Amino acid sequence: MKTGIEIANNFTYLYKNIDYMKDHDNFDLFNKITKKSSPLFVKGGDMMARNPLIAGYHEIATEELIRTYRDNGYSDFLIDIGANIGLTTCFSGKGFSNIFCFEPNPQVFRILQTNVEITFGLDNKVILNNFGLGDSDTELELTIPKNNYGGAYIKQGNTYSNDILLQKDNITDPSNAYNYIGVSIKNAEEQLLKLFSSMPIGSKGVIKIDIEGYEPYVLEAIGKILLENNSCAIIFENWDPGMKIFEFQKFFNRDIVLYRLQHYPIRKFKLLRKIKSYLGATGKHTLEKVDNNNCTGQLLLVLDSSK
Repeated sequence: MKTGIEIANNFTYLYKNIDYMKDHDNFDLFNKITKKSSPLFVKGGDMMARNPLIAGYHEIATEELIRTYRDNGYSDFLIDIGANIGLTTCFSGKGFSNIFCFEPNPQVFRILQTNVEITFGLDNKVILNNFGLGDSDTELELTIPKNNYGGAYIKQGNTYSNDILLQKDNITDPSNAYNYIGVSIKNAEEQLLKLFSSMPIGSKGVIKIDIEGYEPYVLEAIGKILLENNSCAIIFENWDPGMKIFEFQKFFNRDIVLYRLQHYPIRKFKLLRKIKSYLGATGKHTLEKVDNNNCTGQLLLVLDSSK
């Protein structure tokens, strides 16, 4: 057995110079493509990491939609249900009077805490809840796609079929595609009633829901507890083609308006798209009212005060 000094005297690490050169070329490329990177922590190699690292945003259309509502009077609250590591809250939350986050995964919750502190300061007033929302108080298993921590879902009681849960993360072989962890779920109606009871009557704000098939439980809870004097814009995803407008409408005590967030990029051949872009061509994100035949996609449900 060698002594510590002998180990030190004999230590040499050899490498191929070509590997060294490739690594440093990649370092230069990394510095170049992350010039706009946000200061937030993300998981390397994860689907959610690309946009924040390279472009400095997460889901630009959703973030712009939230900020648009905030700037037009819907600034009393932002409720982020399925906050994950806090990208939506951190990129869109400034300017809201109150921010509430719900995230059951204890692993990403710790990163959520850090990202919120980076964005809003150590003495921030963002309310972070380390539990998810469902139809009852319980402990359940969270299924986490290894390539997309933002796509985690609870299988028990999920309104999505197994095929939809696989397709949404482009998983063809589920045998080694997931990690699993136990999480706490609390009754959505009770938690949201407590939250809204602390707000002035007539409050207006934004609710973002991204809980991978548990959205109907939360929408129903909002419908039960939201006062007629309050207004909110609810942004959520639905990938179940079986859901129709009337199924969303039945949750609420007032008329709803449902929109889909649509993207119209410049759809031409790559070279022509480049030329047109340099000449000033634009793509766009816009909202279109949803018909009863297709309620899938990134949706906006508007609930204006009925009083």
